[in-house]
Amino acid sequence: MSILKLKAYIAAVKFGSLTKAAEALDYTQPSISHMIHSLEDDYGFSLLIRSKSGVTPTDNGAELLPIMQDIVNRYEHLSEAVYAIHGLDIGTVRLGAYTSVCVHWMPSLLKEFREQFPKIEIHLFEGNSDEIHNWLEEGHIDFAISTIQRSEEFHFLPLVEDRMMAILPRNHPLSKNDTVPIEVFAEERCIIPYEDTHKDVQRIFKKAKVKPNVAYQIRGDEAIIAMVKKAWASHFYLSY
Repeated sequence: MSILKLKAYIAAVKFGSLTKAAEALDYTQPSISHMIHSLEDDYGFSLLIRSKSGVTPTDNGAELLPIMQDIVNRYEHLSEAVYAIHGLDIGTVRLGAYTSVCVHWMPSLLKEFREQFPKIEIHLFEGNSDEIHNWLEEGHIDFAISTIQRSEEFHFLPLVEDRMMAILPRNHPLSKNDTVPIEVFAEERCIIPYEDTHKDVQRIFKKAKVKPNVAYQIRGDEAIIAMVKKAWASHFYLSY
């Protein structure tokens, strides 16, 4: 069994594109296509539905996908164990994180990590709260940097304790206050992220039994901040 063939198929399904899968694995698109065709010949049935818009798994391919992912994960763990026995720091680490963490934390952390462990490859996956949870559950990533959510399912190690921040237009009457009571958001028009993006905002409102006066729900942090700058509405926001 070729682990590389499995990786090619997994990447093609993940990206929905043979070209993007080739870029991710540092192969040519014809090479990726050949590997997947070879895998289909080995199994005796089609794994991908190919169209002008990209590729999607067949029913058989979708059924085999989690098994393939498990085989690849176990193979990588085996390789890392062998290298560890030889005293070598080598392998691959898959890390999931919020956009804000990827932007503000990871550049310096990854640079320092690379300098100390040049033979360990880091794959960084940027996602929202639900995506990160699903990636952990399905074994697509090894660990995540996230806020505490559903901690009974995974081991959670606190890294830092941060504040919840109310972001307001400069000319807003409350902008001079050191603190903003959460009850204010029952009256103030506000922008909040969707729950699948950051669950903390909704969780805090529910805990305080406050129903916010929601003007908009937006997934992207940058888009929310841009809206606030234009004085569309106040916004209850988690700052990292």
